[in-house]
Amino acid sequence: MIILQKFLLEYFSCAVVFVLFFGITFFCSLSIPRTIEMDDLNLPYPIESEENSFDNTTDRLFWFNHISDLHVCPGSDSTKNFEQFLETIERISPNFTIVSGDITTGYLGKSQVTSVGFEREAEWALYSELLEEYVPQAEEHWFDVRGNHDSLSVNSKQSKCNLFYDYSPQSERLNELNRPAVYYKMVTKTYGKYLFINCDFNMYPFPSLPFAHFAIPSTESLDELEDILDKYANQVNHTILVNHYPFSYLNSHYQTTVSKRTFSNLMHDYRILVHLTGHLHQKNMYSILTGPKDGVIELEIADLKEHKMFRVCAFDNDLFSFHDFSLAEIENRPLVLITNPLDSRFLTNISPINRITQSKYLRVLIFDGHLPQDQRAVKVLAYFDRDIKAKSNPTVLSKTSNADHPLWVGGWDNKQFNDGSKHKILVEVTLKNGKAYENDVQSFSLNGKQAFMGINVAQLYQRTNILIFFVSVFFLELIIFFVCLIVLPKLLKWKYFPPARFQKMSLQLKKSLIDLKSLNFLQLVRLHFIYNFWKYSKIPQKIWRVLLISGLLLLVTPLAIGPLTNTSWGVIFIWISVINGKSQFYVLSFIMGSMFLGLVYFPIINTISKTVIIKKKFPKKFANPNLLYKPSTWLALITTAYSLFNFFWRTLPYNYYGALLSFALIWNTFLLLVLLIYIVIRNLVHLFANTKTKLKMPSDEEFEDNNTLLSDVTDIFKKNSRKNKKYTKHSNSTSDSDLVSVSNSNSNSNSDSDLDSNPNLNSYTDSINFQKNNQSDSSYTESN
Repeated sequence: MIILQKFLLEYFSCAVVFVLFFGITFFCSLSIPRTIEMDDLNLPYPIESEENSFDNTTDRLFWFNHISDLHVCPGSDSTKNFEQFLETIERISPNFTIVSGDITTGYLGKSQVTSVGFEREAEWALYSELLEEYVPQAEEHWFDVRGNHDSLSVNSKQSKCNLFYDYSPQSERLNELNRPAVYYKMVTKTYGKYLFINCDFNMYPFPSLPFAHFAIPSTESLDELEDILDKYANQVNHTILVNHYPFSYLNSHYQTTVSKRTFSNLMHDYRILVHLTGHLHQKNMYSILTGPKDGVIELEIADLKEHKMFRVCAFDNDLFSFHDFSLAEIENRPLVLITNPLDSRFLTNISPINRITQSKYLRVLIFDGHLPQDQRAVKVLAYFDRDIKAKSNPTVLSKTSNADHPLWVGGWDNKQFNDGSKHKILVEVTLKNGKAYENDVQSFSLNGKQAFMGINVAQLYQRTNILIFFVSVFFLELIIFFVCLIVLPKLLKWKYFPPARFQKMSLQLKKSLIDLKSLNFLQLVRLHFIYNFWKYSKIPQKIWRVLLISGLLLLVTPLAIGPLTNTSWGVIFIWISVINGKSQFYVLSFIMGSMFLGLVYFPIINTISKTVIIKKKFPKKFANPNLLYKPSTWLALITTAYSLFNFFWRTLPYNYYGALLSFALIWNTFLLLVLLIYIVIRNLVHLFANTKTKLKMPSDEEFEDNNTLLSDVTDIFKKNSRKNKKYTKHSNSTSDSDLVSVSNSNSNSNSDSDLDSNPNLNSYTDSINFQKNNQSDSSYTESN
């Protein structure tokens, strides 16, 4: 029980901060389902229910593909995956394909960490050759945008290194427009127009890795986006934004247009339906970015490089549906995409979801053109709710009049599902060879109620604002570890925690840990906080100065200096970065600063505080030998050594200058590592020195409760005796029993004593006697 209470006291404050901080982050990142009323639909066009209702024809239907993170590189597996995808889409026959960035790899070697990133012409040439081979009229059917790997070490949009504008299928048109950051594609059908806008938010100059993971939309790019939306948004059925970075990776909260609109404001003001992104290489990263009126569906797709993922999206009667497929998954099976009813996870008031309740047919796209003739679909059945498990009461779907079209339809009575609850649908496809395949069970509702998307780490990562999160983590660590544990204890200890008051509380805490009934847990927490606060204030002055300088080095010295781009040197601080004379803001600098404070700074100051005995100085002939047996000591060594290696590894791409001139990270970590090794060696020396003299090594409890408290109580008694002039100065050979007798004789008369109000004085007297009885050598007593 005592061990448990000590553990709770030791980590209670850390646990409270952790739970509160990450609990708030988790709550704010949740996408809470809501019910969309049919009267609240905010559509860019009027609804004509009879004309626009679902029927059994292929009118008002088109589909397209979405891929991301190709990372084309000569001779790599990612290039083979890209070729396989190009072969597949010939049989799916989409209207066009959207590529949301990271077209090429942009670095040499197997590791992007240890390689200097820059645009390689061989990769772009290979990308262009493959498109010429597999995609006829690519300028019309291929819509791509740059990612961070397509922008490495590019100084300006007119730079010769900006190879995207030389090899993209849209390069001719974009060069005529002076290489805009935002450009669009208008898809015109007989039943309406659909606007697709590519947003290239990579800043100029763009650094090399590893600081090339976040984007900052410039005012110029946001103005371009606003102009396009202002011109076309009210003339189209739907608007879709394409961007490499998810919303959480855009530092867009403080960047505005001339009219003071942020990127988020533009999405909600102009009723953006979908935000297609990549970058994170994770599956099932879907969310709805809620606004004051409308919700924007953000869909991040996993990479084609390793996960081999691609997406099929469709607009069917202006309702947007999609499904993600793997190249490995579709080799021997058809692709199934349900377009009606719509997946209830992605209902928004920008879509005419009332058409689902007016529809008379189920509508499913089944792509089997990539399969041999003997593996084509011949029978399609749909099951609902309880019938899914029993495989009973199926709804039969049939091909439309156009045999080559992938649409299958089947009549249904939607009134039986319009009961205000959530329902499920499963589609089973039987091939000519007799094999049957099922799609994933999909939920739907006819009353506009959104389904819960579920919770996983990837979705939380996507829904959390990365900028605000890591900046908050950095400042929280800075305040707790540097200000509260290093700066404040030294500044406040004499004013608010005089020695007499602290000694009383520390003794009371030690007593309470033995006698569990003396104080409740909250009182123990308060005493424990004061006790540890004082221990940090007693860190020796020289070591305290080293820790203070270390914290200041992190704040004012550079994290990296070196050739951050192909042609420009730059310097990166925690707060700001300067490349080619232009200042920029990097979130990764705060991430690395948080790593330093959490993995290096705090473990070391925590270890140093455990060596402090409540005296004015370190003991000259004795250190705390039990420090060597504490896991926290060796954990601090491991995390510090790992961080030093990690920081060196991440600054290495900027040549050896980046490592040698990284004062805030590498040299700072090295300084603290040397300090920690010095403390460990010092304790080892004292441990072996005392072992040679065959002295009995006290346990941790004996050391703290007996040796330390003996000196503390002795100092208090001496102070109180001098105040009352009833105690004369003794020589260095004064015994402990004399001190106890003097203290007992003066306890009643000394009203100012720090121990007057302590009812457990006899316990401390017993502790002193225990110390005396356990000492076998008088020299041992004198040394303590």
